[in-house]
Amino acid sequence: MGNTYLELAGMAYVLAVSQCEMNWTLSQRGILGSIGFIGLMASCHLCGFLADTTGRKRIIIGGLLSGFMCTILSSFSNSFEVLLILRLCNGICISGALATIYAYFGEFFTSKNRDRAMLRVSIVYGGAALLVPILAALIINLNMNFHIPVINIQYKSWRLFMVACGLPGFICGLIFLSFPESPKYLLSTDKQEETLNALRMIYCINTGKDASTFPVLEILKDPDTTMAPKIVFHKTQSLRSIAKFMWIQTVPVFSKEYIRATVIASLLIFVVHSSGVGLYMWFPEILNKVMRQLNESPNIDATICGIYNSDGGNNTLHTTLECKDTLEWSTYKYSILLKVISLAAYTMYAVLISYIPKGVFLCIIFTICGLAGIGAAFVKIPLLAIYFYLALLSCGTALKFVTAIVSEQYPTKLRAMAFSIIICIIGNIGAIFGSNFIGLLLKNHCDMVFYLSGATAIIVGFTVFLLPKPKFNSSTNKE
Repeated sequence: MGNTYLELAGMAYVLAVSQCEMNWTLSQRGILGSIGFIGLMASCHLCGFLADTTGRKRIIIGGLLSGFMCTILSSFSNSFEVLLILRLCNGICISGALATIYAYFGEFFTSKNRDRAMLRVSIVYGGAALLVPILAALIINLNMNFHIPVINIQYKSWRLFMVACGLPGFICGLIFLSFPESPKYLLSTDKQEETLNALRMIYCINTGKDASTFPVLEILKDPDTTMAPKIVFHKTQSLRSIAKFMWIQTVPVFSKEYIRATVIASLLIFVVHSSGVGLYMWFPEILNKVMRQLNESPNIDATICGIYNSDGGNNTLHTTLECKDTLEWSTYKYSILLKVISLAAYTMYAVLISYIPKGVFLCIIFTICGLAGIGAAFVKIPLLAIYFYLALLSCGTALKFVTAIVSEQYPTKLRAMAFSIIICIIGNIGAIFGSNFIGLLLKNHCDMVFYLSGATAIIVGFTVFLLPKPKFNSSTNKE
């Protein structure tokens, strides 16, 4: 999952520094910033389905390795159309790992240790988020530049940065080649010997002992491994029949019993992604322009939108400043600060969640972020406005609470499908909408970006109190 974030969030920096060479329009930048999410959304549902029917490991490895190949090719793009197609393909490929990794990872642990293990994965995700601005600071300002005559491009630092963002996925894909398939998946497909071999491998790694000392000789199925029907693909089986089966799995999430939870959770996740992800895709560019103006005029009295649009509405940088394909160091500093704030917020949530109900906590987060967004639009102290902007982007940390709320609203047999629809599909629609909507407004209505984002966050935050009472939390046995 950390690799997915690196690939998608890294484009925010690429778009900010490639402008001088590629001359993107605002609409093109919005499309390029969101195209990876379109790829994720288009294939996430299918990849989850294939992982349940053909195996977790092959989907993860195939997605990671093919995604990196698309990234390498992306770094040699010489036009908007080529980069668009390759980033779409990258999003489709890495979707396989994103849709499968949590299921794969969780199936190696008992229910007693699973929550703690999954929390550690979230920490790794936070570390990956922090790695993006650090990699950008190390690579983008290298001023690397050499000509490739065959395709007539200048291979600059921002192209190398794209490859660096995809490299962890390639390394993970190679490492996964040595990992076993999920034992729980193998058992669910009646592969007894393969299940034992996978468990022996885990036993050897964990204990350092020889496989011959593994004490288990036979594995018995538990009810959880027989919940889902076994599906065998035949040569004569049509795509239509596969789509029909996926539809049958999807419909219950929108039944009368769960429709209210589905709609409200979708609204919450839409706002989290449209603000936390969509706005972030423009963060490095807006921040860099403000920092460059502050370096030139430290005592300037203007809003961040006033500074951003001070070139008269052109799609290039400030007319009094030279166009550069590097970023100000203060831009990296505040980008890293944003990720540090997010990590600190996750830590604070983990401590306070035992004392404050999730719904109340979620409403507080959305309200604070919304007020900060409104403040960022009218404050005429640019540095203070940047801190408000940071606070607005921090609404992305609410994702943890939304996923917890989703898990409490659906039974085990529907939970994975609900996550797929709400997190992968609706969430990515929010990111796509946010990135493109902001691109359309920035030129002439920059203030509205912050006013609308802030007001929407406040309003939607209160809808959490309209959710049905949790039916399937850890304290109930209704499942």
